[in-house]
Order: sequence, then structure tokens, then C-alpha cells
Amino acid sequence: GTRVAMIGGSKFHASVPAHIIGRLSGSQFVLHHNHPLPYTLSSGDIEFLNQVRELEEITARDTEGGVSTASIVGRTPDKPHKWQDFGAFSNRYWDQLSRKTAGLIKPGNDPEIRKAAIFLRQHAYSLGMDAGGYIKYGFTLSDRQQKWADTYSAELAEMTRVAKDEIKRVAD
Repeated sequence: GTRVAMIGGSKFHASVPAHIIGRLSGSQFVLHHNHPLPYTLSSGDIEFLNQVRELEEITARDTEGGVSTASIVGRTPDKPHKWQDFGAFSNRYWDQLSRKTAGLIKPGNDPEIRKAAIFLRQHAYSLGMDAGGYIKYGFTLSDRQQKWADTYSAELAEMTRVAKDEIKRVAD
């Protein structure tokens, strides 16, 4: 591909200015961006994917080499947005997933376990969206993420089960 723009952001957030999106209007593109933490795609990434009709796929590379991608299943020129109100949809889904999985990992004051818990919930969020047929989610875990996934494999399996159940409930 061709680099069209290099955009900065804050410590925890990046955005693409409207004038850059305007320059790409009518052209399909893939967005690659860096995540400042060792996490997979965020709900904000999926929301941006939904909002920008020309955006075919979004890819995030995290601080430790993990890579995650998403595209919207069933997007066509006639139906460019999967959700009319993704924010409300995502908030209901995330809230239910968080509420029902909150006690699975108890980080206490350990920042490493807290990061693992956030990563696993975000990963389960995307796995549920994929299983529900909303996005196509791809990922290559970093060594650290793989360690978290292995250490908390039972918890991740339960989070993913809940995510798959909740995506169905929220979508109805």
C-alpha cells in the first residue's frame, strides 16, 4: 500500500482528522495504527471502522508486536454501515460482558494482572463480534499476550462464551 498520512495522537488515543478522510473519499483504504498499550482492537476502533464507509479494514499493532485486524462482514456500497448507532450497541454489549465477567480475574493491586484482565476482555469482545458474524477478526498475539491467554485460558474461554451469548442478546 501507499502511505497517505502519518498522524499523531495522545498517549491513549489516535484519530484521523476529517480532512484526511475527505481526501480519501471514494477510495477504499486500510488503516494501520499503533496501540500505545499491549491490547487488541478497541471498541473505538470498531466504531471508526463502522463510521467511515471507505475503510475496508483496520489494523492495530501494539507495543509488544501483537497485531489485530477487523473488517465489517456484509458491508456493501448500498449498506456501508453495519450499525446505525454503534456506540449504543457497543456500550450495551461491553457493559453486559464486563458485568458478567468482572469476577473471573481478580487483579488486586497487581498492574500486570490488571493489564491481562483488560486484554482478555477486549479480546473476548472481538471474538464475540466475530462469532456473531458482525466483524471478521484476525489476530497474532504477542508473547506477553499469549502468556496471558495461556495462564488464564479457562477465564478467557468463559469470557468468550459470555461474549458470544451477549452479542446475540444485545443484537436482538
